Amino acid sequence: MKTSIYSVPERIFMLDCARKYYTPAWIKRLILEIKSAGFNTISIHFGEDMGHRLESKTYPWLAGGDHTLCVYGAANGQAENDSKFITQDEMADVVRFAQSEGIEVIPSFDSPGHMNYAVKKYNAQTGSDISNYFHKNGIKSIVRGSSFNKEPEQYNFSRGIDISNPEAVEFARNLYDEYGRFFYSLGCRKFDIGGDELLGYGETIDDTLSKWQNLDHWDAHAKALTGNENAVAYDAFILYMNDIVALMRSIGYEKILMWNDDVYRDYDTG
Repeated sequence: MKTSIYSVPERIFMLDCARKYYTPAWIKRLILEIKSAGFNTISIHFGEDMGHRLESKTYPWLAGGDHTLCVYGAANGQAENDSKFITQDEMADVVRFAQSEGIEVIPSFDSPGHMNYAVKKYNAQTGSDISNYFHKNGIKSIVRGSSFNKEPEQYNFSRGIDISNPEAVEFARNLYDEYGRFFYSLGCRKFDIGGDELLGYGETIDDTLSKWQNLDHWDAHAKALTGNENAVAYDAFILYMNDIVALMRSIGYEKILMWNDDVYRDYDTG
């Protein structure tokens, strides 16, 4: 017996409008196309390593991009309209259009990884470094961004924020709070908080150990948060994600999604 796609209750199309700018009109046309193809949900992913394309009122200097389209960088072309982004008024119009067509919208903002562009912008704007680094035996090296071709736009900067740094956590929480309240006011009741690929693709300090075991500062942070001497860097990550879940629930979200690869990575082997 053949199974219909309509037997799947949540049929999600994910649009990455962070690495590349798409006009609101283009997104509306996409919504009509996915509706005709049987989708009933669109996940709008607006924050990535290569760009942050949704206006922030809290950090009005944040939105934009850094030219590269993906992890392979300029080898696959450069993003046009680099400085362009979607305003909150435009996004509100897109969300209302989707809802009028029977398409649910799930906003998607990823942390503590996939924030290479946002970290660069924050560091340049404030003069304060919220980048994440590996720490092992008194040695420090950056958790590099996701450029397999080692292009400087990503590779020379941090993959994401340091979750043991209160200023870095405050930055991410402020963004979740702002965007969470914005989309909730438009009727969205689900939010994707990310949580994947936070430890980059570059070298660690001690390559005989897993990346998790090159994070002495996260180990110390986990112990301080829990009072448990057996706590490790992985626990600091889970506590951070749980804190973001609690924040989004306090806004009113009924379902919170996250990518699960780093949740299920083994602490000892990576």
